[in-house]
Amino acid sequence: MAKQVHTPEIRADYHDAIPLNRYGLEEELAEAIFFLCSDRSSYITGQILAVDGGFDAAGIGLPTLRGAAAERVTPASSPLGSVAKKARQTKIAGA
Repeated sequence: MAKQVHTPEIRADYHDAIPLNRYGLEEELAEAIFFLCSDRSSYITGQILAVDGGFDAAGIGLPTLRGAAAERVTPASSPLGSVAKKARQTKIAGA
């Protein structure tokens, strides 16, 4: 599903940022859900299972997603939005 809603820029960032270098398959997520719903996971409590190809463990995030989120949360017309926009422009110019 993520592949269908992400822009080409975000998809390219994911390819570079996910240690397994690919999106997960629906079947891979379903297998984790199936396991957690089964009796085989009866002794597991209070855990977070990241089914993300190592993305969370790498701890890097995606600049394209952070920029898009900042625009949604803080429009450029607001004072904080202009600061976020300026920071992105500075980072892009310096990259």
